[in-house]
Amino acid sequence: MKRTAPDDKLSRRNFIKGTTAVIGAAALTGVTTGNAKAESKPIRWRMQGMYAETNMAGKFAFRWAKSVTDVTNGRLKVQCGEPGSIVPAKELFQAVSSGMLDAAGSFGPFYRGIMPEVDVEAGLPFAWETPQECHDGFYNYGLLEEFRKIYAEHGIFYAAPAYCNIIYGYPTTKPVRKPSDFKGMKMRDLGLSADWLAHFGAAPTALPAGEMYMALKMGTIDGVHYGTACLEDFKLGEVCKYYLLEPNTGTTVLNILINMESYEKLPADLKELLKNYSQTFTLAVTAEWDENRSWIESSKKYNIEGIRWSAEDSKMAKEYMIKTLWKKVSGKSPRCKKLVDIVYEQAAHLGKI
Repeated sequence: MKRTAPDDKLSRRNFIKGTTAVIGAAALTGVTTGNAKAESKPIRWRMQGMYAETNMAGKFAFRWAKSVTDVTNGRLKVQCGEPGSIVPAKELFQAVSSGMLDAAGSFGPFYRGIMPEVDVEAGLPFAWETPQECHDGFYNYGLLEEFRKIYAEHGIFYAAPAYCNIIYGYPTTKPVRKPSDFKGMKMRDLGLSADWLAHFGAAPTALPAGEMYMALKMGTIDGVHYGTACLEDFKLGEVCKYYLLEPNTGTTVLNILINMESYEKLPADLKELLKNYSQTFTLAVTAEWDENRSWIESSKKYNIEGIRWSAEDSKMAKEYMIKTLWKKVSGKSPRCKKLVDIVYEQAAHLGKI
């Protein structure tokens, strides 16, 4: 798939300019609190987040729910609940698909067994180093429309990706100074990066984020795959005194999902709003997510050692992911191959491969 944006280098300035343009377009089209049409009875939706509102990953769902409610002048009132308040966090996809929930803020790898394409949606490790590169893939290379088609088959409207993490590494209770140090370690991880850990001898397990602290404290797991914000958000800095900074697996992607029946019942203007501006409501969280600062502050506060593998080890580990595991995803189905090929094309354009 050819890149639809101008063939210039993607930059932070262009990303911000694009975001500003979208917000401005929303205002010009009348999608504002002051111009929204009055409804005799508001439409009420139930939503649930994957992560608590108090941590960075959780802010996407709650910010989206509040923004939709505000910008529609209360015509569509979205009430977002904390993880587990309605359904278990691991079952958000199924709850939205069945209509138990009208919407959710979720993370694809939790339902990887149902929808293998989420390996690409959540971000192939080492593919995207910044939110700008995620945005490029979804909006300029066509990934957004591809995933909207895929989720529609499960009764879900894919409203928007939510970009997070610039430093996506491994806080651990013991040092991991080389790939072989992962051998025998129990690690909380999901998706393709879990397969990568298994290659080095670790035993990956999927846990909701809210369970990480006690699992680490009790020795049930030895580390997690998470951005540096977790050191303070979940207080993991109290139990993890090491953080593997390099290799950095890169920016990952959460999502905003809507039950398709709930979406189709909306008036046309509200459908247009959610289709075209949902990402605008989450971008402020991306801008606020400063993991360089999180690392500097948390490493000092909790006395955490930052670890970087040798250039040789990092290169070997990245090559195994890109040359072996990306191709493993590609081999799952013709559709997976199409998605991975889009990521390969983008990576080549950016000079990564």
